[in-house]
Amino acid sequence: MQEYGCWQILSVTVRVIQRDAEEKKGSFNPRPYFRLFINWLFDLVTQDPILDGATIQVLIALANAFHALQPLKVPAFSFAWLELVSHRSFMPKLLANMLQKVGFMFNVC
Repeated sequence: MQEYGCWQILSVTVRVIQRDAEEKKGSFNPRPYFRLFINWLFDLVTQDPILDGATIQVLIALANAFHALQPLKVPAFSFAWLELVSHRSFMPKLLANMLQKVGFMFNVC
């Protein structure tokens, strides 16, 4: 998935989730969207060092999508958002890539 295509797909998905949450209010079901994002995390975020540049671009695109879906903006998606943001395929890899790019070293105590 190319960087621009990834951004477009995520942008459309975010708008669909926002609209669905707004229209359905109390009956909004975030599980299908959660599963979609989980599958993207598993499929698009790879450990392959050759694709490292693409991986960071995908992580940044996902971070922007999650920012647009934060609980302040889409309260009905809060629990799914929290689990996605803290998922082992997202946050640790995003932090490791960002810290590596910036040049900081960190130790886990």
